[in-house]
Amino acid sequence: MLVHNAHMKLWDVTVDELLEAAKKNTLQLMGCDFKSIKEVICEIMKEEVQGDFDYDMCMAGLEDSVPMYVLSNRYRVEGAACMLYPKILLDICEILKNSFYIIPSSIHEVLILPSDNTSESREILAMIKEINDTQVSAEEILSYSLYYYDGSIIDCCKIFMSINILRIIN
Repeated sequence: MLVHNAHMKLWDVTVDELLEAAKKNTLQLMGCDFKSIKEVICEIMKEEVQGDFDYDMCMAGLEDSVPMYVLSNRYRVEGAACMLYPKILLDICEILKNSFYIIPSSIHEVLILPSDNTSESREILAMIKEINDTQVSAEEILSYSLYYYDGSIIDCCKIFMSINILRIIN
């Protein structure tokens, strides 16, 4: 539901109170889903294939793919907002035991790409532009930016421009 100032006045709530309620309710209602892209691809293929589908064979066939992950909600609809959930980025950093790029795939999900350095940022930015321009509908484009998370954030973060990427740091 799109909330207007008239709603806030009627409900007698502030913007901050509304934001806190949205954070809490969104996490409870939509949940969070963090999976390898291999798992997501095999799940989608299983849904689309009529008849027998060998999930293990699908996973094995993708074994040599780049280690990448998908972050969304359990419905995979407007799930990119999951990256704003409290501590989710820190949890992912602990799971991966590595810093990572956050690639804005669409409003429905973000891709997580583990990284030991930021040298591949130019190539990833070019990929984001190419995919957004050719594969994602205009209303579903989340961003043309690339984000890098190094695990140093606790609750609050600052965002600043660093060469060709945005870094989220303390």
